[in-house]
Amino acid sequence: MHLPLSTTVATNLTWLSSVGSTNSELAARAQAAAHPLRDRTVIATDNQTGGRGRLDRVWIAPSGTSLAVSVLIRPAKHNSQVSLLPLIAGSALAAAVREQLPTREVAVKWPNDVLVEGKKISGILCEIAPDGSVIVGAGLNLSMTDAQLPVPTATSLVLNGAKNPQVDTVLASYLGHLFSLTDELFASTPSGSAPTLNRVRADSATLGTAVTAHLPGGSSVTGEAIDLDGDGHLIVRSGVDGSSVTVVAGDIIHLRPATQNE
Repeated sequence: MHLPLSTTVATNLTWLSSVGSTNSELAARAQAAAHPLRDRTVIATDNQTGGRGRLDRVWIAPSGTSLAVSVLIRPAKHNSQVSLLPLIAGSALAAAVREQLPTREVAVKWPNDVLVEGKKISGILCEIAPDGSVIVGAGLNLSMTDAQLPVPTATSLVLNGAKNPQVDTVLASYLGHLFSLTDELFASTPSGSAPTLNRVRADSATLGTAVTAHLPGGSSVTGEAIDLDGDGHLIVRSGVDGSSVTVVAGDIIHLRPATQNE
């Protein structure tokens, strides 16, 4: 595929006509390489046959209807801000989606599911390689129809009114926003990452919302999502005793507010 816009943003980009998982492929290439892969090495496809999401969920779409992209990021050694990468990737993808759907409400469900009018249009999976680099994988539904959606709570650009979204345009936009945000993040000290965190907060569909957080180990907490800490973890005020619970990892459910008739 000809990708003039995207290859200008990412000079080390490989397009594959088909691949099982862009994250797995990039990880395998990094492990097999005689020399470390360059920072911002990118693999992308519109036919991912064995995609993976958070919590080991399967992510599969018909060929040509979605974009899957993985980016290798090499943070400075011992950079404590690596934990923010999944969140800023969500913000970067949300920005790219807004450019395609300027009249729609686009927000990010913590940690990094991009929602359009409350329905999921994309997800992100970040994985740390043995050498400390981070593989940031993202999947975006481009032209899936209602019949092709995996669940009723999903959506696509076309279903929201985008006319023939171009892979090169969307990919270049996402990569540009991602690289800009990572530059900002890694140029700051941990105490100076407030602008990046504020961007993530502004994009959040979760903050200020009643949620149930299903935590590793089977426990859960229900309350109001009130903030993010400096590492991007979600802070939930318990509806039981008012205590603050820091959610490092988990499955977040947005609770529908009750109406007067309920």
